[in-house]
Amino acid sequence: MHSVGIRGMTALMDAIMVHVDARSPKAVEKVEERLRLVAPQCAWTTGEWAVGYAWDDFQATPSDIKKLTGHLLNLYYHARGTPA
Repeated sequence: MHSVGIRGMTALMDAIMVHVDARSPKAVEKVEERLRLVAPQCAWTTGEWAVGYAWDDFQATPSDIKKLTGHLLNLYYHARGTPA
């Protein structure tokens, strides 16, 4: 795990959990459903991100963290049809 991905996923999970009742028996299913909205566009281990980075190009810099985090959130909000 790389800190850039962890930071990006933390922000994404914060956005997801706003709409999921963690006490619900279906909470895991709901989170998985929402993660599937962005999964096809993620390049965690191969390929390239739409922001022009190869899967392993991100560095633990504030600009890269911001770029990946923003990209994940934009993917999620766009897939949900809600503004960022």
